Amino acid sequence: MPKRVDAGITLLAGQTDFLQQVAGATPNVLQSMMSTFAGATLPEMSTMMTGVSNTATVVASLPIAQTIEIMTIFGEKIVGSVEFVIMNRRQMRTLGERIKSVVDATQRLSDMPSAQKKYAMPLCRLIETLTLCAEWVVKYGNKGLLTRLIKGRSHNIKFEDFHQALIEHVHDLQLGLNVQEWMDLARHKRERDHDLQDLKTNQSAFLVQIKEATEEITDLGIQDSDRAEILSKKMAAVESRLKLFLEKQASVENVDALNNDTLLDEAILTDYCDLEMERKIGEGSFGKIFYGHLHGQEMVVKDINNMERPEVSAEFFRETKILSQLRSPYIVQLYAACVQPQRACYVMEYMAKGNLVAYLSAHSGLSAHHKHQLGSEISLGLAYLHHHQILHGDLRTANVLINETGHAKLADFGFSIAPEIKGLPALSLIHI
Repeated sequence: MPKRVDAGITLLAGQTDFLQQVAGATPNVLQSMMSTFAGATLPEMSTMMTGVSNTATVVASLPIAQTIEIMTIFGEKIVGSVEFVIMNRRQMRTLGERIKSVVDATQRLSDMPSAQKKYAMPLCRLIETLTLCAEWVVKYGNKGLLTRLIKGRSHNIKFEDFHQALIEHVHDLQLGLNVQEWMDLARHKRERDHDLQDLKTNQSAFLVQIKEATEEITDLGIQDSDRAEILSKKMAAVESRLKLFLEKQASVENVDALNNDTLLDEAILTDYCDLEMERKIGEGSFGKIFYGHLHGQEMVVKDINNMERPEVSAEFFRETKILSQLRSPYIVQLYAACVQPQRACYVMEYMAKGNLVAYLSAHSGLSAHHKHQLGSEISLGLAYLHHHQILHGDLRTANVLINETGHAKLADFGFSIAPEIKGLPALSLIHI
């Protein structure tokens, strides 16, 4: 495989030694790596920038301009992603503005002869702060109204920590920014009050939604059983979360206990009542599949039945854990998961053309070029999995899905074989 393609696959596999790879890359491979990095999602970037052993040494070995280029791409992705976070919106926007100010100000360091030696350690610390900010944005970028109501009051300390860290970076790097206004406690209080008022407004809207949903379920009756089932589950989700909220037990620990979700990354968790399901598009022994939207994004919801059975529950949590760690354009993306009792489901990327069986039946005259493209994409998906020591375990045309533009992605990891995941048993060949 050509080095440039291999470099792209390695990065898309979410390797945590990205900076070390950059430090040892040839010019051609470096160009491919930087292009892949710039095109990555924020979760992918965050993974690439996390866990580098001896980060300071690696940063010190890079040309200062290269370090700043990486940091600029990373910072711009964080700032762009902040615009879509609806939780504590005012405070999040201010954090994004300050990250942009700091990252922009570092550009002047590229032209300083002594910057390489003098600023390697401060730049390393700034990269670490940006990584923490990225993880924070990713964690709360997927949350809907209920989570905002429950957790929105508890984040003020986190914002203060980030602001203080950015002020320290400005001083350490001698960036010359006026950070006096960043320590404006009155402004911070106004922003907190604004976000709190937003929560109160949403709480009123939330109660209206409960009333409307109750009336809709009553009107539906037996006319549309699938829709009535969705609404009933939403109401149950609302009731359980609202009860927790009203009892003032909205700590992270209590939410985790309620959802049984301590095995999963909180960034992927969502509430059933935040899912906008519009129509049923399939059904199987596992449950029903619905088309809809999550925060405006097209998606499909795959309901999981019989979660009270230990083997079903174990497989659901295990597959969700695996899917949540996969970041590749050749793997169907898991957007979110709901793990509430009786409402367990996957929220997945919508693949408009269905599986490869249906696609080949509907397009009997595919060109040789398109067939080669589909085969290559399947191969790249497998290469990505094998790079992570994961075997798909059930690769067949029914488990290859096609998107709107005719590109193939691997799906359905119920029989996959993966290294042991914390809190979950590893499957061996004996289980297959």
